[in-house]
Amino acid sequence: MPENELLSIKDTCIRYNVSRSQVYKDLGLGKYVAVKDGRRTKIVRASADAHYGSLPRAEIKAPQSAATAVEAAVSAPRDLGAGSGG
Repeated sequence: MPENELLSIKDTCIRYNVSRSQVYKDLGLGKYVAVKDGRRTKIVRASADAHYGSLPRAEIKAPQSAATAVEAAVSAPRDLGAGSGG
């Protein structure tokens, strides 16, 4: 891959799974570099790779099993609210 490879806005959207408006928003915030090729805006791929590569990793917890969820719901204290004497 050449260092100065350029991506169209459409190709950037597809490659990084982002919307067109997000690409323009990120460009406006200076998150990556673009150049003009006549009327076309081209994204410098290395700058987009650096931006998306620097994002924090998602910390996703494993789903709770159905049995554990039911046990938790059954053993949880209940607030009986109004009507419990007074």
